[in-house]
Amino acid sequence: VIAYLGWATLPQGTESTTIVGVGAKKTGTATFAHVCQVIGTAAILAYCFASFPGDVWLQKKKRAMLMDAIDGLIVGLITAASLAYFWPK
Repeated sequence: VIAYLGWATLPQGTESTTIVGVGAKKTGTATFAHVCQVIGTAAILAYCFASFPGDVWLQKKKRAMLMDAIDGLIVGLITAASLAYFWPK
């Protein structure tokens, strides 16, 4: 889902494309920093907050919740860096 979000919002290569039905135009090339920003935001939100409702309902300890959030941050940054590295130029 994170890669699809990047594909739908960021330009690939040097071509400009128009998303059918949305009317948004993706022009130019995506820089490493821009890909990291978009993909990293989505990945960190997904990894950090996916288990949060279950943690609250099951009354997980605060330390365990904090460790899950730190783990989600690290994995989200790794996901962003790896997808930005392999993003088509």
